[in-house]
Amino acid sequence: MAKRYDALEPFYPDRVAQRILGMGDVLSLIEEVQSKVEFRAKLEEQLRKLQKNEFTLDDFARSSQA
Repeated sequence: MAKRYDALEPFYPDRVAQRILGMGDVLSLIEEVQSKVEFRAKLEEQLRKLQKNEFTLDDFARSSQA
């Protein structure tokens, strides 16, 4: 159960029904994996910029907002 406002997830009634029926929630799983892959790609890009000494103040500001 989410206790923080930023931990709330959107409500999808069809997905909840599938969970209740034991069919699982594949779409939510796919969305979660996709967001983690995108996050990792951003981290790898930041690391590449740091290693090549191309990391700017704008990059730092964007990474601080995430």
